[in-house]
Amino acid sequence: MHFSDEISEDQRADIYIADPQLLIAAEVALELGMPLLLAGEPGTGKTTFANFLAARLAPEWYKRQQGGDGKRLPLYTFETKSNSIASDLFYRYDHLRRFHASHDKEMSQKNRDYLSFEALGKAIMFSLPWEKIEDLLPNREEHPGVGRAVVLIDEIDKAPRDFPNDILNEVERLYFRIPELQTPGQSTVRQVNANPDLRPLLVLTSNNERNLPPAFLRRCVFHHIDFPKRNELARLRDIIQANLAQARGALAEDAFDFFFKVRELHNLDKAPTSAELVQWLRVLLKRQWQGLPAGMAVSEARLSQLPPEQVHATLGVLAKTEQDLQKVQAALTAHIKPKSAN
Repeated sequence: MHFSDEISEDQRADIYIADPQLLIAAEVALELGMPLLLAGEPGTGKTTFANFLAARLAPEWYKRQQGGDGKRLPLYTFETKSNSIASDLFYRYDHLRRFHASHDKEMSQKNRDYLSFEALGKAIMFSLPWEKIEDLLPNREEHPGVGRAVVLIDEIDKAPRDFPNDILNEVERLYFRIPELQTPGQSTVRQVNANPDLRPLLVLTSNNERNLPPAFLRRCVFHHIDFPKRNELARLRDIIQANLAQARGALAEDAFDFFFKVRELHNLDKAPTSAELVQWLRVLLKRQWQGLPAGMAVSEARLSQLPPEQVHATLGVLAKTEQDLQKVQAALTAHIKPKSAN
């Protein structure tokens, strides 16, 4: 899991700590050549796993299986929207600019110049040599080189219900058509088929906001990423410390304990995730808290030793609604009271 935008993509892959069962599920998808569908609540590392797959897991797997070079694979991301349609995965056509061009002879009259390619379209195209797609990419320098890529289709459950079914053939056969390049008077439509030996690897994520069609699910390898439970504190600690090295000491341990108590509260609108825990720990460890014993490092303080009203004011990092904030503040009061009395 990863929460800072200040590190490189390779560093993100280096610090990703994957559940062993997730690694096996990903290798099964690689072996079968099927999309990997990851579900789970936000903050469990679904999106970041695609980067880990591209940088580490897939190159190493192909190197073992096929003698690949072990180099990082390109990662192309498609962020699903509520109005996404199947063709959006591959390309977009600027109909408005093309319309203006039809009335302005100084603008290009080639439909190709109003195309922009999206994540899955790029991955399919770049599995082919430039000579096979030069009508789409007239500039040879636009081609990064023939190879396999990882495609992340993020939050697919945000799309309209028909979206997964609409992309079934494209996901399974990995091709797309561009009707806008059809020559007038001809029945053939420009179609781009992925090199079968360099099929892109698809990672799809879902926050379980909407049930996906059974026909679509049958074509995927499914894995649910569970959030670490209290008895997996060591794993959560490793994840947090990989992203925030200073998350050590008594204050961090107390924050971990309280974090699990918050997640165990009933009827929260949104339980906090690892991302919020990292942010909260960063705040706790960086602030100059008044009232600590002389010479005590903040990292060695307990939550009960910090000014309660100030700590309460930081809980908006963990809670995102008024009702949740009230519940979390009450939980903090209960958490620190017994320790104050000692």
